[in-house]
Parts: sequence; C-alpha cells; structure tokens
Amino acid sequence: MSYVGKNIKKIRSVKNMNQSQFADLFDLKRASIGAYEEGRAEPKIATLMEIAKHFGISTDDLLNKELSVNDLFHFDIFKKDYVKSNGNQLRPKKMPLSFSPVYYISSEKRNDYFEGKSLDHYLKLSLPLPALKSDYLAFEPHAGLPWINEQGRVLDLLIVREIEDKKEWPVSMNKKVILWQDGQFQIGRIEAKDRKPGLRDFRNSEFQELDAKKQRLFLVLYELANVMSNN
Repeated sequence: MSYVGKNIKKIRSVKNMNQSQFADLFDLKRASIGAYEEGRAEPKIATLMEIAKHFGISTDDLLNKELSVNDLFHFDIFKKDYVKSNGNQLRPKKMPLSFSPVYYISSEKRNDYFEGKSLDHYLKLSLPLPALKSDYLAFEPHAGLPWINEQGRVLDLLIVREIEDKKEWPVSMNKKVILWQDGQFQIGRIEAKDRKPGLRDFRNSEFQELDAKKQRLFLVLYELANVMSNN
C-alpha cells in the first residue's frame, strides 16, 4: 500500500498550499494532485523523486510511510531557519535550533493542564525549535468549536509558548495569541483600544481588554491545518 497521496495532502496542509500551487512546483496539473490524494493515480517515479528532493524527504518514506506531524517538522518546514555551510550542511541563520520538547495537550486533557497537572503526564514530541526558557505546548481546539485564523482557515493544532511575565502583555502588540479565561480559549491578535491592550477575536472581531488576574496568554508560534485528518 502506498501512502504518497496522504503524504502529499499533509505536506500541502503544513506548507499552507492549495493543489494548484503544489502542482506548479513540479509542472503538473491540479487534477493530477487531486488524483494522487484520492488514490486514483500515483506519481511517476521521476515526479516522486522530485517531490521527495524538494521537501527533503526520503523517497522511501514518502512512498511507504504515513508521515506524522512530528515527521514533517523534521523536514522542509524548518529549512527557512537554516543556511548552507561548508560540506552542504545546514546551520542556523539566527537562533540555534535543537530538538526541543513540545508537550501535546489534547482538548480532553486541557483542564488538567490548567489545574496544574505536571507536563510529564502529556505526550512529548521532539521538534527542531529554538530553546526557550518556557515550555513549548501544542493545543487542540475545543471539540466542535474549531479555531479560525485571520484567513478563515480552520486550524487543527497550535504550537505556543505561554507569556508568563505579565509585563510582556502590553508590549505584545500585533502578536497572534490565544487567551485562556473561564475554561475557554480565544484566538486573536493583541491590539490597543483607548490606549488599553486587548484581544481582537478572529472569529467575531470582538475586542476584549486584557486582565492579567483572570486570564492566561499564549503566543502562537506555528499553526497547522488538516494534519490530524486521516482522509
């Protein structure tokens, strides 16, 4: 059984590309990408090798392994953070990357996290991310209440870090964040209204003032769509 169709769809989702954009990279027709993803056809060997080379994935993995979110984070998505050095090796442009732990917190276990349960109780992914003083977290949206970004795209997963220092909140202007209050998340951008910082909700454009005593704020680092689907 070949996994190439599922893997192409996941790569597109992580790279935020539609079928036409993906097809243009390899001089293909959009309909061909649709056929690959639906299992009605498979790429020629030459095309398969081009796709694998472009995204830094082995041909064998692309063809014979259903790539996970964790796998994809090891590939091309992070190459923008590197430059070539001697010997064609990759080295970091700015911040040094290491394989940092990212704690995956499902919607079912979210309340446990906010009640102070240790991170040792959650699935730990290992992703190539800059080292931080605070922990990386991966949050799912509420069941039946998906996150919507500014472009109207439905999101499956957000990788974030908590802005623990409340003094950082007012200076986080124009940053994309998720806000936790009263057992609910909101996703939006920090703006100022009447000189007071607050969250402009992406879903309904409502503005809510920040209240450090009642809320917790998380900076959105990466957003992923459709990567949790098996279709």
